Amino acid sequence: MRRVPIVVGLLSLLLSALCVGAEPANQVKHVGILYQSSAGAYQIDWLRESLSDLGYVEGKTVIFEPRMAAPGTEALQAAATELMGSGIEVAVAIGTPAALALRKVSTTIPIVFVVGDPVAIGLVASLGNPGGNATGIAALAGETGAKRLELLKEIQPHSTRIGVLVNPDNPATQPQLKLIEPAANSFGFTLRILSARRAEDLDDAFTEGNRQRIQALIVVPDPVLIANMTAVAQRALKARVPSVFESQLFAKSGGLISYGPAYRELWRTCAVYTDKILRGAKPGDLPVEQPTKFEMVINLKTAKSLGITFPESILLRADEVIR
Repeated sequence: MRRVPIVVGLLSLLLSALCVGAEPANQVKHVGILYQSSAGAYQIDWLRESLSDLGYVEGKTVIFEPRMAAPGTEALQAAATELMGSGIEVAVAIGTPAALALRKVSTTIPIVFVVGDPVAIGLVASLGNPGGNATGIAALAGETGAKRLELLKEIQPHSTRIGVLVNPDNPATQPQLKLIEPAANSFGFTLRILSARRAEDLDDAFTEGNRQRIQALIVVPDPVLIANMTAVAQRALKARVPSVFESQLFAKSGGLISYGPAYRELWRTCAVYTDKILRGAKPGDLPVEQPTKFEMVINLKTAKSLGITFPESILLRADEVIR
């Protein structure tokens, strides 16, 4: 008989613990998403799918608050300010400009990002110990940019003048160029910088590329250029210039070749970090992850139009070949 109070007490504690643990699961979480490119819609879908795999039910346990900002600092900052004031528990940033805009608004609301190099742009203190209110994935855009130059060297070993299409207003552009330039020198390439801040600038950029007599083109990742990747691919094809970009969507839009991180995998990691933060983890304690899987897509239709024959060594390494 003396054991009854003990048993009742243990049951009471267990029920209390279960109730406390169940409360956060039943609470609807609000996740904000800030992006600038229409291509960001794909990444939002991947985030949604990954959070669904983790048990979140949209409309019941999680509500997404996506905000797409038009190109330009003012529009992006306004969208970031509005999003951070909307009562979200965590903000997801697609790209460097979005991440920096969110960080400018708040140093307390958690931010999960997918950017090129968060250390170089001052978003985190280090990859291992980010500190502050932001963490996420470093997509290694500069390193993969060097790899894209290597691919160009294999495809066109006698080329020397390489156009580099950039958005000079993107804070990530200069850090990426600093990593690309040594690789260009090692391959004997001379880089010609072509600028496009808006879609309307593409014609002038390609006119300049023609004047500079570029023999190939690499595109530095940027929301504006991603949003206009089909136009970039078409202009490169019209100019008869082999083009290489990070996103596989570029090759599927008519670009010659793409090489970069497997973004679906990156967004699975992003979802895991979002989940951890919603459960109470501090962003500054979560090390910035780096991609472990990369994808290469080749467009043989474009290659045929340009009169290019891919070396067997590249074809064997491709994850997908568009015929």
